[in-house]
Amino acid sequence: MKHELLLQPPPLHHAGYDFIGDIHGQHGKLLQLLHKLGYEELNGIHRHPEGRIPVFLGDLLDRGPDVRGLVHRVRTMVEADAAFCILGNHEYNFILLHTPDRQGGWLRPRTKENLRQCEATHRAFAGYEEELTGHLHWMKGLPLALDLGKCRAIHACWDDALLNRVAHHTLRDAEFLLACGNRTTEVHAAMEILAKGPELALPQHLAILDKKGIKRRNMRARWWNLKGLTKLADLAMPPGTLVGDMPVQDEELRLLPNYPAEAPPVFFGHYWMPPAGPKAPLAPNLACLDYGAGLGGPLTAYRWNGEDILDAVNFVQTDYPVETRAAA
Repeated sequence: MKHELLLQPPPLHHAGYDFIGDIHGQHGKLLQLLHKLGYEELNGIHRHPEGRIPVFLGDLLDRGPDVRGLVHRVRTMVEADAAFCILGNHEYNFILLHTPDRQGGWLRPRTKENLRQCEATHRAFAGYEEELTGHLHWMKGLPLALDLGKCRAIHACWDDALLNRVAHHTLRDAEFLLACGNRTTEVHAAMEILAKGPELALPQHLAILDKKGIKRRNMRARWWNLKGLTKLADLAMPPGTLVGDMPVQDEELRLLPNYPAEAPPVFFGHYWMPPAGPKAPLAPNLACLDYGAGLGGPLTAYRWNGEDILDAVNFVQTDYPVETRAAA
């Protein structure tokens, strides 16, 4: 398979794609979801009798009780050409955390918080370090985005200009990877938005608590349907993160990508949508499929059959809740 950050595979003759949101080590939830979607297992590989192809939207690592089993299963399916998988920010961060910066440190600093985020992954591979090294090499070859012609997939944010800036590179390129970890480079800035989504700095008197109880001065922001927005809270992702009537400034809106309404449907994860909330598109051509599977919520998929306008009826989820998280 060609290894580039924007993958444009040749057309496949199959019945459709099943886009699957952030799994975070919840191997049991994935098995339940694949069964619910009609996949059948043979020799450890799940295939659909009608030829449907699953697309994993990244964030296989961290939090859940069986990271090792999950990574093995997804990788086996991808290498058998039975699935696609794109790079999530947790895989991206994990790669940087394990790559020397040539100055005696690491491309992602090994702070207490950064190490805590990947405790479940390190625990899962304790005693299997050589296996983890092989998985790291595999993850470096994952695309950041997938352009399937009539639909698209990315973990956090689709931005044509930024994708064009990094599209023909790979994380297996040592110099490019070094640039990713260097906060002074355009490559770093582009990858932060594509893999983690755009963020806006909050005013001095504001801060938000994320779902892990961490106080943050930056707010994750939406990158679609920006016209006519007047309040900073209207930009917050997931919706309801920020409450109040503080006006949004024009310069803040100009900092954000604005996915065109006429562009192909795009599927993504990352944003921790309310687990018990309705499963529905965020716009006619946008669907977020992260409903907190790694934090006790359901694992969610969208069954895409070629439609230009996405439909809530095509969302499929596991029973809620199924497993509990093993680590933060």
